Amino acid sequence: MGLLITVIPVNFVYAAPGDTATNTPETTDKDAGGFVVGIMERTYAFQNKMLDYLDKRLSRTDEMQSRAQNKITSLKQQGKNVAALEVALDEFYKRISEPNQAKVKAKSILDFHSGFDGNRKVIDVVLARETIYYSEAAIKD
Repeated sequence: MGLLITVIPVNFVYAAPGDTATNTPETTDKDAGGFVVGIMERTYAFQNKMLDYLDKRLSRTDEMQSRAQNKITSLKQQGKNVAALEVALDEFYKRISEPNQAKVKAKSILDFHSGFDGNRKVIDVVLARETIYYSEAAIKD
C-alpha cells in the first residue's frame, strides 16, 4: 500500500485590533448587505407558515377525537368491549396535548415578533435572531 499525502495551503485572516465600540456591527437592515436580514425574514415567514400548517393539522385531530369518541360510545351501546379503544383514545389525548402546547408557545413567540415590524421586516437583527431561534425550538418540541 502506498501513502498519499496532500498538502492544502491555508491562509489565516486576523481581525485588526481596535476599539470594540467602533468594530461592532450595526444591527440594522443593512447588516451583511441585507443578505442575513433577507434570510431571517424568509425564515420568520416560513415559521409562520409552518405554524399555520401545524394549527390546521392539530384542528383536524380534534375532529378525529370526537369521531372516535362517538364511535366508542356507539360500540359501547351495542354491548361491545371497548376498553382497549378507550385506553388508546386516552393515550392519544395525552400525546396530542404536547404538540398543542408547543404550538401555543411558538405562536406566542412569533406573535410578539421581537426584532420584526408589523410587516415581518427585520428592525433589530439581534432580537430577530432570538425570535427565530426560540420559535424554532418551540416548534421542534
